[in-house]
Amino acid sequence: MHIELKLPCGCKPIDLDPTKHNADIVAMPAFWWESYDVECTLCSPPVPGETYKVQLHSPLSIDLYQKRWLYYEGPNAHYNGFDTAEDIESIRFCYGQISAILDIAEHHVLIEFKVEESLSHKDILNTHSTTTRPVDWSGTFSADNKHNTRGSKLGPYYVFYFSAQGDLGTTVIAVEEDNKMYVLFLYNWVMHERAYYAGKYLADDTLRAFSMEHCE
Repeated sequence: MHIELKLPCGCKPIDLDPTKHNADIVAMPAFWWESYDVECTLCSPPVPGETYKVQLHSPLSIDLYQKRWLYYEGPNAHYNGFDTAEDIESIRFCYGQISAILDIAEHHVLIEFKVEESLSHKDILNTHSTTTRPVDWSGTFSADNKHNTRGSKLGPYYVFYFSAQGDLGTTVIAVEEDNKMYVLFLYNWVMHERAYYAGKYLADDTLRAFSMEHCE
């Protein structure tokens, strides 16, 4: 069973093949229900072996029994953004299978999703190999974009936000360990097209300079 939902603007789903983005993990945005009867954000991170009710929004292209990565963040991060280190540590990249299609509406699909892996940033930092170039974010932190960028430091994490005219943006999360900075997370949105990327990418001097200039 194949489902494809498009928007009137013609936006298409982002290709989630990691090899096409030079990324370890590419995940779809998802809204995780607290339970099958309670339509609010799941309070605790998904657990491997468990099945959850999840809402996916258009544009999307999915198949029943397909395996893929879905993105999860805790309630405060979902509704208010990243305010604390705990918000960042609530993030999970969840790999699993679409085990059932529960409902299809004009702009969203409700599915059952059985989780096989649930990776935090610490899991990725400790288990993934280091690579030198993440998803193509090099232009995001160029000198021309300084006026569109803001940053903050939350515990050991650096969070950078870049936006252009409200319909194009990138959020990057990095962490320092052993005197090196690693990019662990990158969220890209262009109009209605959104995707989350994860990996262990060694940051270059440009990002280090931004951390010194924009983060307290």
